[in-house]
This record gives sequence, structure tokens and C-alpha cells, in this order.
Amino acid sequence: MPSPNIAHEKIGAFLDKRFSGQVDVHPFWHLEPFSVEKRDPSVYEQAKKDGIQLDDAEMVRHVGLDPHPFQDGYMLSTAQFRALLAAGQAGKSYPALMEIAIMVSGEKPLSLRFPKGYDTKVMRAITIPNIRRFGRFDSSSGAYIDRDETASMPKTWDEWNCGTIKGVGVYPDEKICPPGGVIWIGTTHKALWEMWWPKLSDTVHSIFPSEFRDTKHGVGGLSKGEWTIHCIRDTRITIISYESDPKSFEAITTHACVFDEEAAQKACVTAAINHTKYFSMVMTPYNGMTYTKKMIFNDDKDVKNNVVFHATSYDSPYLSAADIKHRRSLMESWEIGARIWGLHTEVKGKPYYDRQKINAWIRRFKTPYKIGRFLPSAEFDGIITRPERGKPGLMSTKVHQDDCDRENECDTWRIYEPLNKTCAYYLMADSAEGSDIPSEAGDVLASLVMRFPDKSKNEKFPQMVASLRSTMKTANFARVCSYALRYYNNALLCAEGPARGSYNALFYAELSEYPYWFQQTTLRDSTRKARSTPGFDTNAATRGAIFDGIREVLDEYDESEQPEIRDESVLIELSGCIINASKGKSRPDHSDSSTLDSSVCFGQALYIWRHYPKQVKNRMPKEEDEGFVSRFINFYNIKDTTKKNPVWLGEGIETLR
Repeated sequence: MPSPNIAHEKIGAFLDKRFSGQVDVHPFWHLEPFSVEKRDPSVYEQAKKDGIQLDDAEMVRHVGLDPHPFQDGYMLSTAQFRALLAAGQAGKSYPALMEIAIMVSGEKPLSLRFPKGYDTKVMRAITIPNIRRFGRFDSSSGAYIDRDETASMPKTWDEWNCGTIKGVGVYPDEKICPPGGVIWIGTTHKALWEMWWPKLSDTVHSIFPSEFRDTKHGVGGLSKGEWTIHCIRDTRITIISYESDPKSFEAITTHACVFDEEAAQKACVTAAINHTKYFSMVMTPYNGMTYTKKMIFNDDKDVKNNVVFHATSYDSPYLSAADIKHRRSLMESWEIGARIWGLHTEVKGKPYYDRQKINAWIRRFKTPYKIGRFLPSAEFDGIITRPERGKPGLMSTKVHQDDCDRENECDTWRIYEPLNKTCAYYLMADSAEGSDIPSEAGDVLASLVMRFPDKSKNEKFPQMVASLRSTMKTANFARVCSYALRYYNNALLCAEGPARGSYNALFYAELSEYPYWFQQTTLRDSTRKARSTPGFDTNAATRGAIFDGIREVLDEYDESEQPEIRDESVLIELSGCIINASKGKSRPDHSDSSTLDSSVCFGQALYIWRHYPKQVKNRMPKEEDEGFVSRFINFYNIKDTTKKNPVWLGEGIETLR
């Protein structure tokens, strides 16, 4: 532990003057980042009432039990990917801004110059936030008084104070930006105007020390046209709006990049991570169950270089119980998960299903699965074998399953159970616009492999055997589905027909030769005669039945029971399903930040189980026994003279007339 003399030598004469007892010291120097303290049991009780599990296995793995680090852990961590996940106004952006100031200047706040708990003997400023967090202390005895923020300010500096600044740990020198380095801030255009630019540039509202700006560049160190702050040590900070092209985060390699709140396009995150040394994301999950959920809570990640710090409204030392109660009173029930608890829940729109119960399932139950791909064992040509083609078709080609280490958002499936060669399967597919580059895909293409319930296992509803969420182009997606169809005993193909949009038409064109398409019975409008058409027809009548069938499954289980919905993506989508009033009628829909692709597949699977069960059959022929003679001939490599080689057209014919 350093002595006071050594400490003062490090701080220098400039800081000596500032910390001489004045109360108008810049907040940067007096920063004391906080951690999450031991929570009162009532906090956990309230969380459970709100459908939130703060102590479930996922939270323990990634965040840890309370007490645990938050602002202090974020600032002291040297991980290459850091996530600061918190409730609204709980103190997530402040440490990110302060760290940027440290990185560009090389200077450190007093608390980040000393080991945790070290008493610097420097008095804290007397402010309402400090009274709320630390309380009031008798200046003569040091005894704690209270946290009365309405108390009259002391007449002299000898009556009471807020205590002295304590060390929280030494900020790592390796994170300080080298001379000439660049730091990026990614944020929304609104936050750029209203928060980040004023905080970094305005002398009135700034919490960024003006001494850190290099006034020799721009106008007083600012280049507003480029949203750039020029700093000492030839460093600079550039703010980039998420509304810009994702390629804006690829221009150069930076020392650090901070994303304030969630970027709508995952491509922005991918680009930034690949062009910076230290990437961090500070956010409240306002947009619900988006790509950031898996990115932050990823069990496959390297825990040393990917860390999560989390805090709720109840953990913030600057929010009183009255503040939180008032905020809750102004929120809809489905907003509380994100805005109060700082966790991913769907927040936009009135929920169509019981969102609280579904979110509890998402956090509480995890169905194990493996990642795999379905690949043909040989080259083939088309679906059906035709004499004029030089290669057999897919229906005459075996397909095998290969295990994979991770998902690729293209052709890898989540596989929930092994193949049963005696079982009948059916595959649901939902087509959309895709791309060769996953991050540039316009939508998600979804597929589920299903089977009927097994009564011997007390199953009540059809089971998901495998699931795929892909961003490939539609034709490529169709081919990937065809391999799964062949692998799962020539499964029944259940996709929307060619009349339901251009992408469904592309999907149908690629697999039109597949012999086992689902046939839906419809009535011809002109004659009222029944007819069968290939593909599922999602219309006003069937759409209602699809979502009613899903509700039947959801209502069958309470919050403590695991539902018969294995795929987490389906649950996430159902959590985000909202009521959309159109033409005086309420219908299930998704918000701008969510989809229902996999959920529609699941609902269609339930519909087929109810109304067309006889079409789902095991169509894989039994492998014929070669017989003793054939095995004998093959074993001794005896030439079979009964079989003749094929001849070309006209071969062996002397004259054609």
C-alpha cells in the first residue's frame, strides 16, 4: 500500500491544489465507482413477482451472486469485450465516459490510484448524490449520522461531511490510450446530440475535464462536423451514430470503442469488435430479446475476455426507494423487466401471451442440444433421379449429420434428440429475404423439424426435433432444408405455397420436385369444390388457428413447469408477440425489433397435427437385404454377367434405316 507521500508525488502539484478541501473540484477527480452490495431479500421477492430470476443459473454463471462488481469492475477489467448491463438511469453511462477521459489523458481519478479500501484522506464533495450513497458523518468524531439529503448544509466545514474518498483499485496502465490513438463512441443520433456531445464539449454541462482537450486543433479542440474531440497526447474521440453505415466502424483500428445502448444492426457491433482492442457495450435492454441477449450471455465465450457487469435500479446508491416506486407507477408491466431490472425482456407493445411466464421459462429452463449440419454423402443432380442426368438425385443419395462446434447463422441446426429411423417427421419452413453475408440479411429464415407426441413419454404436444434460424439466400436455405428432409426419413415438407409471396415462390421453385409436400385442402371460390394444393396456406382463418394452438400449449403449463417448447428462439419470439389493432380487430403481431418466424412454424406444426395427421408418415424405405448370393458375389469380386453395361444411343446399330 503506497504511503501518503508517494501518493502525493504521483498526483502532483496540480491535484494537491485541487484536493485541498475545496468543494468545486471537477467530478472526474472525485469519481468513486460503485459495486453491487448485498441485496435485501425483499429485492429478490419483488423480482420474482415481476417474473425475474436474479439468482438463476445463467445469472450466476455470467454475473455472480451479490455482492459483485459493477462500475468498479467495468473500469478495472482488461477484458476485450465488456458488457455493462443495467436498469435505466442506474449509472451505466457515467463510468464509460469517465474511462474515456482516463484513456485519452493518462490521468486517473483519485479512487482509481489506490488499492480497494485505501483512505486517501481527501474529503468528498458535499452533494445530494454523496449524501444518498455515503451518508453524513460528524466531522469531529467521524461517526455516521444519517442519509438525510434535506438537512441544512453545514455552516462551517467542521460540522459534518460525507467522509473521505476511498480507493477502489488501481486502474490498469495497459488500458491507457497510446499517443496518437483513437477512441470511438457508438450511439443513437439523438443521444449523440443530447448526451455525448454536450458531456464531452460543453463547458457548462461537461463532465469531461476541459484540461484534457487540445485547443490547438479544431475550434477549442472540437471538430463538430466530424463529431470529434481532439485531446492531449495527440489522442482523439470520435462519436459515430448507429444510423450511419456499419462500415463507419471499419475505417481504422482504434484503441477502444464504447457502444452506448443497443445498435439496431448487429453488423455495427461485428465491425467495431474487429477494429478495436477494447470493446464495451453499456446498455439497458429496451429493445427486448434481440441479438445482444445471446452475445452477452454466451456460454461458449472465453470468460477471461468476455465479462458482464449487471445492476438493477435497487442496486444504484443514487436511487431512493421512493424514486423507484414512482418510476414503477409510470410503467407498463412489460417494461419493468428492462427498465427496473436491467434484463432482456420484450418491452414494446401489449403482450399477446403471458409474457411474464414466458420470460420466466426462458431464464429458468434450458433444453440441451447439439449443433450439427446435414450433408449429402455424394454429389447429386436434382431431387429425383432421371435417366438423362449423369448423377442420381437427392432422393437416391444418403444424407448424414456432422457435429459442429458453434452456430454460423447459415446451415447449422440445433438438434434436440437423435434420429429415430422408425419415426415419422415433418419439416416446417418459413422463407424470407436472406444474404450470403449473415450480418447483412434482411430477415431470418426459420425451419423446425417436428414429430408427433410420444404417449409413452407423457408428451402432450408435437416435439421439436431440430431447429434452424438462417440468414442465407432463399434458394440456399431451401437446399439446406432438403438435406434435413432426406435425413429425417423423407419428412413431410410443410412450407407456404408459391402463391404466398415471392420468397415462398423461390423456395417452392427450388424444391418443387420433392415428392412429399404437404397438401392443404381448400375450396375453390367459383365452384365451392374442394381441392388440394401443395404448401400451407396462411390466411385469415388459419392464422387465428395457428396462434390459438400456441396459446393452448402455453396455457397447459404454469411458471414452475417446463413447457413442451424446446427451442429458446420460439419462446423469445412468443415473449415479443404483441397485440396489433388493425381495422378494428386485434391480431397477434411482432414489434419492430422482433420476429415471429419460428413461432409461425411451430403454430403451423400444431395445426397439421390437429387437422392433417395422416399426411405425416415415415417414408424411408427399408434397406433391402442383398441376399446370400449377392453377398457372395460382392465378397469374392465375381463379375456378374447377367448385368449389361448401358449403351449410347445408336451404339451397335450398323444402319439407321
